[in-house]
Amino acid sequence: MPGAHQILFILILSLLVNSGLTLPHSKGLRPIPRHQQPATPQGMPSPATRNQQIEEQFMMWVRWMDTLNHSLFETAMNKVYPSFVLTVDKNPAAGDFRTIQAAIDSLPIINSVRVIIKVNAGIY
Repeated sequence: MPGAHQILFILILSLLVNSGLTLPHSKGLRPIPRHQQPATPQGMPSPATRNQQIEEQFMMWVRWMDTLNHSLFETAMNKVYPSFVLTVDKNPAAGDFRTIQAAIDSLPIINSVRVIIKVNAGIY
């Protein structure tokens, strides 16, 4: 049992030594009141505009990946077969599927074509 006592002693000692160094996890994460927030610098987009910019850049990346101009090969192997675009939307008239899982389940286990699943806005 002396091994258990040594482990317990080391554990208590390490807690005591490091107790002055621990900070609460919310330290520095408190929201700043609106009247104290700094103004957005010129040229910096607002958060809503920044989110739109990120989404546009992501969609540009998806389109670029679809063209396979990034490939080192002369001919893209997956351009031999057509690609599919499946749309997921809560409204059945606006999309092919109502759930993401249904769209994934519709694909065959062995799939040789590129499939893009577009998820429209909503809680799924």
